[in-house]
Amino acid sequence: RVTIVRGVGGREKLAQTLRDRGAEVAYLEVYRRRLPDTGKDELLQTLRQEQLDAVTITSGEALQNLLAMLEPAAASLLRKRPLVVASGRIGQLALELGFERIAVSLQPTDAAILETLTTLLNGENSGRSN
Repeated sequence: RVTIVRGVGGREKLAQTLRDRGAEVAYLEVYRRRLPDTGKDELLQTLRQEQLDAVTITSGEALQNLLAMLEPAAASLLRKRPLVVASGRIGQLALELGFERIAVSLQPTDAAILETLTTLLNGENSGRSN
C-alpha cells in the first residue's frame, strides 16, 4: 500500500505505474495550485526594472499561473528571462508558451535545480538549455 502526497489534481503517472505493479494507491492532497491573490504589482515592477535574473518553475500549472498574472507586455518581458524548469515536460510547455531561454534540470530536486540555475547564470553551457 502506497500513499502519494501531492497537490489537488496532480498527475496520475506514478500512481498508474505503482498500480500496474500491484500496489494499492491512495492520495493525500495537501496543496492546491492556483493563481495568487497578491504579488502581481511586485512582479510587474521587478520585470520592468529588469531586476529579475531568472525564474525557476516546478510545475506546468505554476508556469501558466505566472503568465496569467501579467498583462501581455509584461508577459513578453517574462518570456525573455532565463527559465529553469524541473522536467522536460515543463520545458516543452514553456517552449509552447513562448519562452526563449529554457534550461531543464537533470532531476526535479532542489540541488539539481540550483545547479542548473547556477550554470545558466554563470553562462556555462550545460548542454541542457534551449
